[in-house]
Amino acid sequence: SNSGDVTLNKLATHSQYVYLGGIAGRSEAAITLKECHNTGVITMAETVTGVFESYTGGLIGYPNANITLDNCTNGIKAGATSPYGIVINNKQPAGKANSNRERIGGLIGHANQSLTVATSVTNNAGIMVKAHYIETGGLTIGGIAGIVDATNLTGTLTNTGDIYYEGRCSACNFGVGGIFATP
Repeated sequence: SNSGDVTLNKLATHSQYVYLGGIAGRSEAAITLKECHNTGVITMAETVTGVFESYTGGLIGYPNANITLDNCTNGIKAGATSPYGIVINNKQPAGKANSNRERIGGLIGHANQSLTVATSVTNNAGIMVKAHYIETGGLTIGGIAGIVDATNLTGTLTNTGDIYYEGRCSACNFGVGGIFATP
């Protein structure tokens, strides 16, 4: 379990890949998370002037192999003044073209292989994404996961966190969903 905050502030000027998560940014091997909980706030503030991909999840940003979740949660700390557990505030300077692909989820940013939910998973933390300008690429925001390539959902999925988006996505794919943006 994690209760520490994860913060990234940087300038992305060339091809960049960013993986952020309360438990892990990226995992390469098949993984099972059981009784895994995050209450740390994940914050990313970037100035983007090039090709940029980010994967942000309350638990794992980008599991690159099969992942199983068993009774896992993402929430906010007791006494927190904000309902948001994931805060993305990326900016593009005027006149700078970019091509972004951003995958954001309350638990998983992008499940690149199979996501299995054994019993139950819950996201109680809000997701705030603002000050975006994406020329090409895509943006997905989901209460449980931004994108899931394959699923085995035998358990219960619950999202009580609000999703707030403010910005512009021009000539790009855009999806928002309470559970999945793109299942």
